[in-house]
Amino acid sequence: MGKTFWLAVSFILASVLAAVASPGDTLWTRTYGGPEREEARVVQQTSDGGFIMAGPTRSYGAGNWDFSLAKTDSAGTYQWVHVYGGNNLDWPYSAQQTNDGGYIIAGYTASFGAGWTDFYIVKTDAQGIAQWTRTYGGALHDEAHSISQTSDGGYIVAGSTASFGSGGWDFYIVKLNSSGDSLWSRTFGGNGDDVAWSVKEGGIYGGYYIAGYSTSFGNGNEIFVVRTNSSGYATWTRTYGGAQDDYAYSIDYGSDGGFVLAGFTSSYGAGSNDFYLVKIDASGDSQWTQTYGGAGDDRGYSVKATNDGGYAFAGVTDSFGAGMLDFYLVKTGASGNSQWTHTYGGSDNDWGHSVEQTTDQGFVIAGFTESFGVLEADFYLVKVEGAPVPPCTDVNMVPDTYPIMVPPGGSFGLVGIIGNPNPDPVITDIWVGVHYNNAFYELDAFSNILVNPGQYIATHLNQSVPGYAPLGTYKYSAYCGDHSGSACDSASFQFTVAGSRTDSGTDEWTLNGGWGNDPNYESFGVPTETALEDNYPNPFNAQTTISYQLAQDCMAKLEIYNLLGQRVATLLDGQISGGDHTVSWDASLFSSGIYFSKLTVNEKVFTKRMTLLK
Repeated sequence: MGKTFWLAVSFILASVLAAVASPGDTLWTRTYGGPEREEARVVQQTSDGGFIMAGPTRSYGAGNWDFSLAKTDSAGTYQWVHVYGGNNLDWPYSAQQTNDGGYIIAGYTASFGAGWTDFYIVKTDAQGIAQWTRTYGGALHDEAHSISQTSDGGYIVAGSTASFGSGGWDFYIVKLNSSGDSLWSRTFGGNGDDVAWSVKEGGIYGGYYIAGYSTSFGNGNEIFVVRTNSSGYATWTRTYGGAQDDYAYSIDYGSDGGFVLAGFTSSYGAGSNDFYLVKIDASGDSQWTQTYGGAGDDRGYSVKATNDGGYAFAGVTDSFGAGMLDFYLVKTGASGNSQWTHTYGGSDNDWGHSVEQTTDQGFVIAGFTESFGVLEADFYLVKVEGAPVPPCTDVNMVPDTYPIMVPPGGSFGLVGIIGNPNPDPVITDIWVGVHYNNAFYELDAFSNILVNPGQYIATHLNQSVPGYAPLGTYKYSAYCGDHSGSACDSASFQFTVAGSRTDSGTDEWTLNGGWGNDPNYESFGVPTETALEDNYPNPFNAQTTISYQLAQDCMAKLEIYNLLGQRVATLLDGQISGGDHTVSWDASLFSSGIYFSKLTVNEKVFTKRMTLLK
């Protein structure tokens, strides 16, 4: 059961930034801890812009070590902390914010359960108060290393077991419902040790992908990946690595589809160990590998796909930096090519465990520090600058019909619009994909589209949906900018896949039409007048699309009002480029009735009536 404790917070002021910060520059650092030892294992930006960190604490709680969950605001200022555990050892590895605004934490416990250690899961509310706890395992050792909420509202947990399976340790995955009840469990491995460290739901590919390392197969320790179906049965396994030892501690969705594996290797690279990144497709085939590091020991633990199509890779180094060990952050491009690297820390040991890209396009890294803080070691949070997003073209999409309900194996149509409000010609790339279950899957890309000043190009497109696509709601997104670098504008709308699935796998996600390169495209300039169009559809159920035109770059505000004259939503408020624009309004939380859209541009007001029917 969680108890609230005051957690001592030490602020370490970063050096004053130059007028224009460079990518990777430190914006601020924070430490959090007590009189003994705290080690942050994971960080995530929360829906309010703040951060959540989880790791073991020896300063507070009932036992030798306890789960600790700390919440900060967007500036890293401590808001609350809770600890969870019993009289013995309780060690967390993984945590995330859940769909209900609360948190889920996974690790292992020697305080509760059936064996020496067991999977230990703690579910909390938004304030960190424990709602339920669960243990899973057998008579020996079972350790949970990764947890992820699944599209059905439940959870998938991955770790290792010595209680079950065929070897010393085996991959151990447990599927839970939203209340923490076990639905099924599976083990994978051979006669040696097989240790799972990270799990992801397969998203549009279905099933689950589990990554770790194995001594059962290959040479020494090899990276080991298991892909399962939705019931947890293996559909394939793969190993990756060389003649020495290779480890994976993190798996994330690939920025161009597939998955990326991160860890470290002694088989390749310049030092005793080097950061090791392996990109695989959805079938497990290796697409490329990269190593990063120096002559010493460099160990990677966390990777995240970034909004510009690359990756952020964090861990620890003794090859570079100011101290014995330092946080080490590597930012790569889409093919794993290093774009920049930075170290963070002091004169002692500073160990990075987890990285996240933040909503301001920067990054946050969490781990622990022995260089700063109270005494032994403290949670250490470092906020760093990202690359600036340059101005470029505008992108918009207008679906043929809305809302979009498409069966597996069906398709939907849309108009893709690319425009250039700049005074000079722009050559841009466009890439299109779907967001499903908090991951992005790229479907297609179009390169080197020339858009002249004031020109807008509209192309009709048709997107097919494969028969194996999981049922549910997707966000369909288009991005423009430098495909190998960063996006500077985007547009999106939702569609729902409903009906009977077929797992034949003979069809694919195919986008028909050459966005900006279609010889039958329509080209037009910036509108000569500002206008607000009727929403479509109207009447509508839950979601509708509002179109408007701006004759020039200007400050614009688009709001929604009810019949009482009360503003119920603000859809945009800021500087908008001239041209044709669309925005979607999700009214699923509002009651049926009459509403009004109100566009305000340079003190001129445009209104349209809308009818919401449920």
